[in-house]
Amino acid sequence: MVQLDAVAERAIPGDFARESVDRVALLAAVGELPIQMRAAVVLRYYADLPVEAIAQALDKSPNTIKAQLQTALDHLRLALNEPAANTTEISHA
Repeated sequence: MVQLDAVAERAIPGDFARESVDRVALLAAVGELPIQMRAAVVLRYYADLPVEAIAQALDKSPNTIKAQLQTALDHLRLALNEPAANTTEISHA
């Protein structure tokens, strides 16, 4: 288990109310991930560990961790209603 309070907060200037809403939604979505994906996401994006360190900590291969992170990001995008990063819009004339 990774204690989230061990991860340093990063101050970002801007609209604090909107950031708080976004943060709550993100944390809720992360909480819905399967435990192994959640651990990989927390270690990568909150603790800022490299994939190799995460793989070692979770006793998985780096490719497994990369796949879990990609799948987790896809789930989070859906949960937060964000379009996928590599999709393109097709318009018909």
